[in-house]
Amino acid sequence: MTSWDDLLHPHPTTSNHPHLGVVGNGTTDSYGASALAAECEVVRQATEGSRNDALNRAWFRMARIIAVGRLDEEEARTALWAAGLACGLPEREVGVVLRQGTGSALQAGQALPRTIDALDPPPELTPLAAAATPPHQDHDLEVSAPTSSWALADLNAALDGSYTTPHPQFLTRSDGACLLYAGKVNGLLGESESGKSWVAMLAVRQALQAGQRVLYVDFEDALPTFVSRLRALGATTGDLGGGLLGYINPADAFDVLARQALAEALEDVKPDLIVLDGVNAAMTLMGLELTDNTDATRFHQALLRPLAATGAAVLTVDHVTKNRETRGKGGIGAQAKRALVDGCALAVEVLEPFGAGSTGRLRVTVDKDRPGAVRGLAQAGQLVGFAVLHSHDGVVDLVLEAPDHEKAVQANSDPQRLTLVMERVSTLLRDLGSTGISGTGIEKAVAARAARVREAVEALVDGGWVRRSPRQGRGGGFVYLHVRPYSEAQPDTDEDLEL
Repeated sequence: MTSWDDLLHPHPTTSNHPHLGVVGNGTTDSYGASALAAECEVVRQATEGSRNDALNRAWFRMARIIAVGRLDEEEARTALWAAGLACGLPEREVGVVLRQGTGSALQAGQALPRTIDALDPPPELTPLAAAATPPHQDHDLEVSAPTSSWALADLNAALDGSYTTPHPQFLTRSDGACLLYAGKVNGLLGESESGKSWVAMLAVRQALQAGQRVLYVDFEDALPTFVSRLRALGATTGDLGGGLLGYINPADAFDVLARQALAEALEDVKPDLIVLDGVNAAMTLMGLELTDNTDATRFHQALLRPLAATGAAVLTVDHVTKNRETRGKGGIGAQAKRALVDGCALAVEVLEPFGAGSTGRLRVTVDKDRPGAVRGLAQAGQLVGFAVLHSHDGVVDLVLEAPDHEKAVQANSDPQRLTLVMERVSTLLRDLGSTGISGTGIEKAVAARAARVREAVEALVDGGWVRRSPRQGRGGGFVYLHVRPYSEAQPDTDEDLEL
């Protein structure tokens, strides 16, 4: 696993570099010389695609030591210049990285002088704590052997009875039940302007009012909109400016300076809830392809997993395609985006549009629930509630209503209920096998109102239980084919779609 510490502070493979040829000029002590030698070795070993980033990281960290007078600036620049050329970077590119002035790694590092009070690192550093406080490099420091996620796990840690099943702690319904898990990646999915960001804002407002800390990483909008929405939802100046809330509006590449800034923001805010609004925009900013499963995994390993490792509930806000016929499970792009959600993913669908001075209503369903606790709160394992938004006089009243139990009982006694008709259609298509059948044929074969049958077919196609394919030959149209069985008792099985 690529840890946050690996991204910000890669560890050198050796601490002895007599071939470096760095000679101090009176301002570089043993600590600075050792640190510089190690960083130069890391740069020299950098491979294509990571060389510029490695040089930036090294220059930033050396600048922090330069700032406290334990390393000479020109000595460091000369050594890193040679290392950059040795790894294959063009001289022009090396010069750009090692420049002085506004926006440079040198300036950024000198703005954060390295405090070196003790040579021993604090015990049990987490990846993010290590990112904010890099491991020290010194001749007198005894470095422990590196660890790997590929090493054998300690089974006793899970067998001692201390492990408890995760339970949701954020985004509270009207009945007090919560829908998002701490320490896991959760998701909100919906079409553009479906109200999913409002639902995310509801989770933020609830957390702030409970005295919990929130970090909002906004790839979709800007700070004024963010503040105005929270104010409209009833957040006070104390909620917004009381030190519980942090806001980031990224617009630059996710390079070493961005990683450092994010690590420091996490250290400052220490969030209980982290919202990442705009998965597609975030992946694009990181130079990743939305439709590539490998890039989706890189995104998870580089950003989402380290965020969840802080113990915060991570909530991603993602778009789904508007074309229902081509829409699968999860958001736009690679299926791995959905597979890597290890908490709860909720789908938001507009039932009544929301706007200024009007009331909107959103249907919220479970798209995926790895731990399973949220699905247990849902009707038929799917419907978790309705988000009702009422706008009046610049105020937005937003509540996530739990499904009405009496209506649920009534609906379950209805032979025309959607989930029952969906099961009938699924059984029919399963029995037909690869032959398939037209939509009209399904309506004639299934005992239910035609409109309800059509609704059931659309729901099955949307959920990936049924595939709709163009029919060959005269007349055109579509034929419907069985993909996987649908059961009213358990309408989705996440593992069927895992990669």
